[in-house]
Amino acid sequence: MRATKIIRRIDELGRIVIPKGVRSQLGIKEGDPFELFTQGRDVILKRYQPTTNISNVLDELKRMLAAEPNLKCGPTLLEKVAEMQLLLAGSKVDEE
Repeated sequence: MRATKIIRRIDELGRIVIPKGVRSQLGIKEGDPFELFTQGRDVILKRYQPTTNISNVLDELKRMLAAEPNLKCGPTLLEKVAEMQLLLAGSKVDEE
């Protein structure tokens, strides 16, 4: 994550403006969809990309669980995700 040293305040409607230079640099256009995530007291804004591949969904879930070290059920969930990935990999072999 790169610091921009740009500070913006949230307005009365809960909005925050992404500076034009940052939008141009990242190719963000009006109407582009974004997802909001929370991590502790932080809010993470991420460009939304619909995932249709279950393998990608499981990878994202593992990443999110790893990013929350204080999540009590995290290790158990990580094990279950790994099991699902193995099952998915096995079913792909069966299909071939």
